[in-house]
Amino acid sequence: MVEIKNNVIRATQGDTVRTQFVFEIEEGVPYEPSEGDRIRLAVKASKDPQDNNILVDVEIPITTMELVVPSSETKKLPYRRKPCFYDIEVTFAGGDVLTVISEGEWYSMPEVM
Repeated sequence: MVEIKNNVIRATQGDTVRTQFVFEIEEGVPYEPSEGDRIRLAVKASKDPQDNNILVDVEIPITTMELVVPSSETKKLPYRRKPCFYDIEVTFAGGDVLTVISEGEWYSMPEVM
C-alpha cells in the first residue's frame, strides 16, 4: 500500500513508492529542469538537525521527474507509531539549493509477508 497526500507518505515496508514530482520555484513559476540540476529525497527518523543518520537517500532524475523509492529502500524504514521525516531539495547547476518540501512525514506500515 502506498498513499501520498499533502506531503504525507504512507507506505508498507518493502513496497515501491512511485509518483510524478512537480513543483513551483515560486508561486506561479513552475520548475523547469536544467542540465546539471540534482533533486534528492532524504528520510530521517527525526527532525533533529544534529541527527545525521539518513535512512533513505534517493535522487529524482530531472529527465523523468519521477520519484521512485525502491522496495529495498522502504524496507529500511522502521515501523513505528510516529513518522519519519523527509525533505526534498534541488541543487541547481550553479550551486544554489532550494528545499521544496521540508519536514514531510513518512509513515512506514509493517509488512506481513
